Amino acid sequence: MTTTIAEQPEARNLSLNTSFSQLLPTLQIYVDASSLTEFKTCPRKYYYSIVLGRQPTEESVHLTFGTLLHSAVELYHKIRFTRDHTVGHEDALRGVVKWLMNATWDKAHNRPWTSNDKYKNRFTLVRTVVWYLDENQNDVLITALLKNGQPAVELPFSFRSGYIAFTGEEFHICGKMDRIAIYRPDQNYYVTDVKTTKSTIGDYYFNKFSPDNQVSTYSAAGSFVFGIPVGGLIIDACQIAIEFSRFRRGLIERSQAQLNEWQENLGFWLMGLNQCAETGNWPMNDSACDKYGGCPFRPVCAQANPAAATRVLEGSYRERTWDPLKNRYSFG
Repeated sequence: MTTTIAEQPEARNLSLNTSFSQLLPTLQIYVDASSLTEFKTCPRKYYYSIVLGRQPTEESVHLTFGTLLHSAVELYHKIRFTRDHTVGHEDALRGVVKWLMNATWDKAHNRPWTSNDKYKNRFTLVRTVVWYLDENQNDVLITALLKNGQPAVELPFSFRSGYIAFTGEEFHICGKMDRIAIYRPDQNYYVTDVKTTKSTIGDYYFNKFSPDNQVSTYSAAGSFVFGIPVGGLIIDACQIAIEFSRFRRGLIERSQAQLNEWQENLGFWLMGLNQCAETGNWPMNDSACDKYGGCPFRPVCAQANPAAATRVLEGSYRERTWDPLKNRYSFG
């Protein structure tokens, strides 16, 4: 084992996470796109954030903002979807804003949610939701129907990967999609997603999603789980600025050949995760430490010995459980 790795799995009760093996608590059997992306980036980072369930003490404003935005848009589509479509835009929007104001109220401190980010805060969140829904009230995307007649909104999923861990358990791919919709111009099905950025949204922004682990995972799930021939993702990108919110839509397609390749490559990464859990060795990818704004665990990995690394991990990071089989999206 690498000598600077901090904290051992015995230090916390990993059995509380239902996505992990009951035979080997450090082996994740139900793997979502976020967990797999974390492992692909750096096994050590995955170990700290997913296996040990650690994150910086200060809550990520980007995670909070993005989660609330997704939940607000999902609620809007649920309210508007009726058999006869009698719920209008204005009524649905009022319901969403009412929910959002309550969801962003910090009950512990009896005050609104506060943020130290001048771009992402309560005001810009509500503004973005209202402007986005206003702009798309007569959308060319129509929420699809599932086989049970329910709207294809807020869709948890799980499907068999086809790969077996050394414990004899099968890996499953799981997660939660916002919505599956019909794109009226071509009558094809797409998973829809909303993402935020502070940068101007150009073609380069959407190009980064081909290839992309999340896009491929959701495209595969549409067919495997819901029996809907999903052709890829439609991403609504929201540029968040101090004075404005702007929107642009991008279509990210996935062919069957691309999904077949993703499925084949999936085995490589799952077997790597399997090996790390079996051996207890989670190697550091030191070429990724400065990527994506810098790894939050860099101060831990920079320590000279395991004892010092553990002190930093315990003193500067709080515990959380990343369990894709449970609802991670509630606030209150």
